[in-house]
Amino acid sequence: MLKPIVEARPGRRFSRQKPVDSQWEQRIRASLTGDDPARLELARSLAETAYYHPECEAVRARPEQRSFYMDHDRVTERSVLLLHGWTACPFEMRELGLRLYAEGYNVVGPRLAGHGTRVEDFVCYGGNDWWAAAREGLEIAALSGRTVTIIGESMGGSLAALLAQAYPQLVQKLILCAPCFEIANPLAPFTRWQWVQRFIPQVDMGPQPEWMRGFWYSVVPTSAIAELVQVAAAARRTGPLLATPVVIIQADEDQMVRPVGAHRYLRSLTRLAEGEKRLIAFSGGHHNLTVSLNPQKERVFKWILSSIGRKEAVA
Repeated sequence: MLKPIVEARPGRRFSRQKPVDSQWEQRIRASLTGDDPARLELARSLAETAYYHPECEAVRARPEQRSFYMDHDRVTERSVLLLHGWTACPFEMRELGLRLYAEGYNVVGPRLAGHGTRVEDFVCYGGNDWWAAAREGLEIAALSGRTVTIIGESMGGSLAALLAQAYPQLVQKLILCAPCFEIANPLAPFTRWQWVQRFIPQVDMGPQPEWMRGFWYSVVPTSAIAELVQVAAAARRTGPLLATPVVIIQADEDQMVRPVGAHRYLRSLTRLAEGEKRLIAFSGGHHNLTVSLNPQKERVFKWILSSIGRKEAVA
């Protein structure tokens, strides 16, 4: 039996049904009633706290690994929340964030718990923690923009769907890039079994280019795969409940998630009219749509920018 990286923290399983935190919603609504300078001040304070997270400080994480926040010294009509994928870090969404900022949007890119530092940190967290970090990002985005568009990559897309279903009044649009609704590896569901986690405590994700090291984990705990399975399952169930317009971007060659999952999810969006939901399926792509691993990255960026809508005025 392999030796685990570190013992998993007890009580970390993702809740299948994410409850809406009414106290959190009331608090953020109260914050939104403040004047614009007060809103921006609070958004910046929350973003600074996230940037200097103790996990990042402990390993002296690079800026690209940390949460990021960019504003135009004013509350914009629309802000954008960027959610990175499983085992990745904010670096995955940073270039897109810079493009969006140049277009005039205020931009928030939170670091999901345990990501971008050490795998020893990663094993200590699960779906509930990733959800909480994404929701903190939504709070910052809601403070810095009058409406919020969420763009999620892979598991970030799963969390985006969950946020929009839980807090529809805060989210105006979803753009899901290679969303994790169905994991490609048919063995992934078995990782939920405790005996599998004991005998196979970790999984090698395969060789990585040199530039990816530090931005993606190459070895992951099996328990974290089990958490991803739970998040994906919960996200799939949001389809019939979702009232937020959705754009899905999916490469046909994706080997991490099943492309058919995007098609199934689109069909499940029964509350949305035809003009409120769209799937952009394309060939010649990669699972990581927002980085240079994807030869079609520039096309993806153009689709995203056109899907967001009207360009903000840059002061």
